[in-house]
Amino acid sequence: NGTNLSYQWYKAESSNGSGVAIDGADTATLRIAKEDVVKNLDGTYYYCNVSNTTGTVSSTRAKLTVYYEPEITVQPENKTVTALESVTFEVTAQNGNPSVTTYKWQVSENDGNTWTTVGTGTSYTIDEVTYSMNGNQYRVLVGNSEYVDGVTSNVATLTVNKIKVDSTSLSVTTTEYNGKEQTANVNGFVEDIMEVTNNTMTNAGTKDVIVSLKDKDNYEWADGKTEDKKVEWIITKATAEISASNVSVKAGDTIDVEFTYTGDTNNITATTSAEGTAIVVGEVDVVNNKVTIRGIATGTALITLKATEGTNYTA
Repeated sequence: NGTNLSYQWYKAESSNGSGVAIDGADTATLRIAKEDVVKNLDGTYYYCNVSNTTGTVSSTRAKLTVYYEPEITVQPENKTVTALESVTFEVTAQNGNPSVTTYKWQVSENDGNTWTTVGTGTSYTIDEVTYSMNGNQYRVLVGNSEYVDGVTSNVATLTVNKIKVDSTSLSVTTTEYNGKEQTANVNGFVEDIMEVTNNTMTNAGTKDVIVSLKDKDNYEWADGKTEDKKVEWIITKATAEISASNVSVKAGDTIDVEFTYTGDTNNITATTSAEGTAIVVGEVDVVNNKVTIRGIATGTALITLKATEGTNYTA
């Protein structure tokens, strides 16, 4: 007899265990308010006892499945690294329902105005950070098939410092003029990260060799600057050398005395130590490296050849 029916709903923790009567659930329909549907209800069973004057029957049990988002238990943290190092952001989450958790890492390069997906998984690694990433923000969306983007993590900021390069050890070895083009030897030079220009010179003098950082985006000098460094290079003057062999000349004769000379093409003067015994005649022939002398009287005299200081040689 389907008249004068009464209803009582029960909640059970298993498909065959005893249930607990639900207060106020005494109609043909059991309605659970939205705000009362929490993840703790997932997997619970519900059934209804229907009674009248002739007896009581129980309905079959219905299992309640509650879908809910994963929960982030460890948030990504801010990171500080040096350029060209690697960095890893990590997150820890408890599964939701369905239990298969998805991860979507995102980066913002404009202070959170827009986000771009860059990776998946419980961690995100950048193998080689560049200084251009300084200030980038990272977050991860943790979800499942029912909550695709699920919950959003806290934002983690990446700070990137440029690689410091010592410039105090930069110097150029002083060299001496040798008549050939020379290339500066820069002490403290590191080929992988530096380049050198304005580093050749032939004549004696002073020159600023320019040392530059190859990658100014990721490297900087220890003073925090990236401008090129000037390193003084000095080529010193060589010592002029003049030599000649001993000669004999008869009184009244004139001869040419050849000499060897290494130095600038400048005036060369010749003097005698015994005026009246030997005397310089005419000018010194620098082109042909000879000096003309004439014997005046018997005796010995020292002919002194001397060059004036020039561009590349000292006197």
